[in-house]
Amino acid sequence: MKPDIALVEKAFAQYQNGDLAAAESLLSQIPHNPSALHLLGLVRVRQGRIPEALELLSSSVAAQPREAQARFNYGKVLAAVGRHSEAKSCFQTVLAIDSQHVEALLALGRSHHALGEFDQAVEYYERFLQKEPTNTSAKIVLGNMLVAAGRPGDGIAVLTAILEHTADRRLSAELHRGLTAAYRKRLDYRSALKHLEKLMNLEPSCEGLVQERAVLLESAYFFEEAKAAYEQMLEREPAESRVHRRYNDLLYRLGDRDNFLVSYGRAPRTKELLLDKAQFLLSADAWEEARTNFETVITRYGEDKAARLGIGLALLKGHKINEAVSVLEMASQTYPDSVDVHCNLAGALAELGDAPKAIEAANRALEVDPFSQPALALLGTSLRLVKEGRDEFINNYDEFVRVFDLEPPTGFPDMVTFNAALASELSRMHPNSGPYLRQSLRGGTQTSDNLFDCDNSLLAQLRARIENAVRQYISELREDDDHPLLCRRRAEFMFSGSWSSRLHDRGFHINHLHPGGWISSCYYVEVPEVASDLTAQQGWIKFGEPSFDVGLKARRMIQPLPGRLILFPSYMWHGTVPFHDSSSRMTVAFDVVPI
Repeated sequence: MKPDIALVEKAFAQYQNGDLAAAESLLSQIPHNPSALHLLGLVRVRQGRIPEALELLSSSVAAQPREAQARFNYGKVLAAVGRHSEAKSCFQTVLAIDSQHVEALLALGRSHHALGEFDQAVEYYERFLQKEPTNTSAKIVLGNMLVAAGRPGDGIAVLTAILEHTADRRLSAELHRGLTAAYRKRLDYRSALKHLEKLMNLEPSCEGLVQERAVLLESAYFFEEAKAAYEQMLEREPAESRVHRRYNDLLYRLGDRDNFLVSYGRAPRTKELLLDKAQFLLSADAWEEARTNFETVITRYGEDKAARLGIGLALLKGHKINEAVSVLEMASQTYPDSVDVHCNLAGALAELGDAPKAIEAANRALEVDPFSQPALALLGTSLRLVKEGRDEFINNYDEFVRVFDLEPPTGFPDMVTFNAALASELSRMHPNSGPYLRQSLRGGTQTSDNLFDCDNSLLAQLRARIENAVRQYISELREDDDHPLLCRRRAEFMFSGSWSSRLHDRGFHINHLHPGGWISSCYYVEVPEVASDLTAQQGWIKFGEPSFDVGLKARRMIQPLPGRLILFPSYMWHGTVPFHDSSSRMTVAFDVVPI
C-alpha cells in the first residue's frame, strides 16, 4: 500500500472515531494529496470551520475532477451555506460521473427544491425513490413537491398512501400538514380543514394552527364559525394585527356594520393597530374619521409616512383638494423615495387642474420605480389633460388593447358548452357574501385565491388557451426600449394572480388598474343578454377613464361575449358599465409578469 493512501486511511479511521485532532495531524503530513484535502475538508465541517472546508473541498475537486464523492461532499457544504445554484451544478456533475450515485439524486432534488424549481425537484425525488422505494421521508417530500409543482392531486395520492400505513404520531402530523396544504392548493377548503383539525389534535401546542383554522373556516364559507374563531383569538391576543384585519374584512363582507371595527376599540392603541383601523375607515369612505386616526398616529408616535399619506388621501377623498395637495407636497419632500406619495400627489394635482405639476409628480414616481403601474396610469392621465396627444404614446388604446375570441378546448363542440361547464364549476368557488372592502367590484362576488393554481381540469384547459393568446399578444408587440410596456417584452411570463368575478343586477367594476401586473385581462364566461345592445353598452368594459373625476371619458369600449378574452397593459384604467339584468356577468381575470 502506498504511504499516502495508508495515511489517508488511518486519518479516516480517526475521523470516524471522532478524534479530529489525530486525523488532522496525520493529514498534515500530506498537505497536497487530493484525498487528504477531501478528508481535511470534512474535518473542518465537523469543526464548524465552513469557509476553510469549502476551500479545501474545492481544491480537492480541482485536483481530481472525476472523483464523484469529493464533489458530492463539496456540493453538500455549498447547499448548507445556501449556495444552491453551485450545489446543483456539483450534483449534476456527480451524476454525470456516476449515474448510480443515489444520494446525489436526492441532493439534486433538494437543490431544485431550494431554488423553487419544483418540476425538476419532483423528477429527481422520483428517480431517487425508484432506487430507494422504502424511503418514507423522501416520499413525503415528493408529495409536498408535487403540490408545489401544481399537481396537488398527485401529491394527495402519495401522502394519503403513507398515512394509511402509519401509526407514528409525529409522522401522521407531518402528513396531515402536507395534506392540508395540498387540499388548500386544490381550493378544497373543507377537506383541508379536516386534515388541519386532525393535525391540531396531534400537535395541540403548535403555534399558528388556530389562526390557520380560522382562515380555512372563512375560505370554506363557514362564516359564523370563522367569526367566533377570530373573536376567541382576539380575546387571547388583543394586539394581533393580522387577526383584527381578517376579522374586520369578514365583518365588512357579511354586512355586519354594527360590529365592523369595534375590535380595535378593545385593543391596545399601538401604532400598527391605529394605522390599520385608519386604513379601514379610509377604504370605507369614512374620510374624516380616518383623518383623525391618522393624525392620532403622528401625535402619539411622531412623523410616519403611512399616516401622512393617509391624511392626504382622506382630504382628497373628502374633496378638500387644496389641503390634500399641501399635505402631499410636504410629504413628497420628506419622503422623496416614496412612489405612493408621488403617485397620490400626481392624482391630487390632476384633480386640482394643475396637469403640468401632476406630470412632474408622476415622473418623480417613475424615477424611483420605472415600472410603477399607478405612476404610469397617472402620467397618461395627466398628459391627456394637457391635450398634447403624448398620452397616446403610453396607452395607445387601439394597439395595446387586444381582443381574442378563444377556440373551444378539446372535447367541447363550442365555447357555449365549455363556458356552461366552467360557470357551474366557478359558481361553487364564489362566496355567498359581499365583496372584500378593497376590491373593484360593486354588486357581486370575487374569488380569493389564485384560480390557475387550482388542480381543476376545466381551469387547466382555459389556462392553456389563455397562455397561447398571451404568447401571441407578446410576440406581436413591437420592440421599443423607451416604452414602459414594450421595454419589458419577454417571451416567458408567469401568472402573478388569477381570480373570478361575478356581477349581479346593477353590478359594475369601478375604474381601476392592476398595480402588480404587466399585462392584465378579462375573459368572459357568462354575459347578460342586455350586453348585446350596441347603443346602451350595458356591462361593457371601458378603457381610459380614470378612477377620479377630471372630466375624461372612456377612450375605448368593448362588448363582452362568452369566450372572449381581452388583454391590455396593467397600468391602463379600466372599469365596466353597470347593467340591469336578472342574469349574472361572470369573468376570469389574471395578471402576468415577464420572467
